[in-house]
Amino acid sequence: EDEMPICETHPCNPITPYGISKHGMVLAAINFFKDYGVKIVIARPFNIIGAGIPPSLVIGAVLSRIKKALSKANEPAVISVGNIDTERDFIAVEDVVDAYLIMIRSDCWGEVFNVCSGKSYSIRSVLQLLADNSKQKIEFLEDATLIRATDVKRVYGSAEKSRKMLEFKPKISLASALTAAWNEAIGRDA
Repeated sequence: EDEMPICETHPCNPITPYGISKHGMVLAAINFFKDYGVKIVIARPFNIIGAGIPPSLVIGAVLSRIKKALSKANEPAVISVGNIDTERDFIAVEDVVDAYLIMIRSDCWGEVFNVCSGKSYSIRSVLQLLADNSKQKIEFLEDATLIRATDVKRVYGSAEKSRKMLEFKPKISLASALTAAWNEAIGRDA
């Protein structure tokens, strides 16, 4: 936590198979740029949110649980969640697409760029923003079986390099991205 925000030169220390696979791909991409001159720019997107978020991601999983709970008339909407005190860096899918386009057009071959907001938000506050979209009261209940031992308390990125070299700055607010995700997954009238 004392090494935040994570910048592009921060030593990678992946602790999950997913993280290890991502790091391996970055190393391979950098090697292809250096050894073969392949025009590659590397994006390190943080937690992408917005319409169409899949249930394999935490916000998508919560939206699926909310939709199921709201479909049960006359029952309180109680949603099981993991550790809601962790903090993550979220960025809207539209901003990620914009960043990718800027990166491709930039001529910054061989560079690594964080695609992030540069801010950390607690999962608790993100869930509250989601719940604010509902006409029905939603209660979040922490479930120990959903807590991962490898969860890091706080992770967020530095957006400085992207801002300086690419002039990239996210435009979509967290609340707007979450509302788009809600409307797509659950609907405006729920």
